[in-house]
Amino acid sequence: KQWYQRRVREEKSDSGSRFAIVTDPVTPPVVKANHEDKYILVGVGIVRFSPSGRYLATRSDSSPHLIWVWDISTLSLCAVVWFIAPVISMEWSCRHAGVETLAATTNGDHVYLWSSEGVLAVKVPNCSTLNGAGELGPVRSVQWAPKGNCLALKGDYHYCLCYFPCYQE
Repeated sequence: KQWYQRRVREEKSDSGSRFAIVTDPVTPPVVKANHEDKYILVGVGIVRFSPSGRYLATRSDSSPHLIWVWDISTLSLCAVVWFIAPVISMEWSCRHAGVETLAATTNGDHVYLWSSEGVLAVKVPNCSTLNGAGELGPVRSVQWAPKGNCLALKGDYHYCLCYFPCYQE
């Protein structure tokens, strides 16, 4: 199946990760379901409504590299974000200046932020290995503070907090 909607895809660059808008038809990777293997998941694995209820973000177990963002007000697909690695966690922040932000992680050293204005890949320091004191390890999950000005990143043994001064009241 080929897509013709506007999509963004993560690409590796010299400085880390970047996203590019894809205009040509592409075929995303799909995990084939083996119903005899009890460890293979099928269906929609992650579903998150934005705080306002305008957006719905989904991640399918058969296409774990993709986040589908739906605009509930128009009942249409708003964006598809294609990652290099499978998405394992995503959460919405509350609205700031009318913008809602979705944070996602792929069990690596980046946190990804999507809003209607675009996509941003943020490299998390001290994330590469689990050796040494104070190192986070791969980011396994994300959670926004209730006011949306702070994002908690959880690794296997540690966590860290990311503050967003532009979101301060």
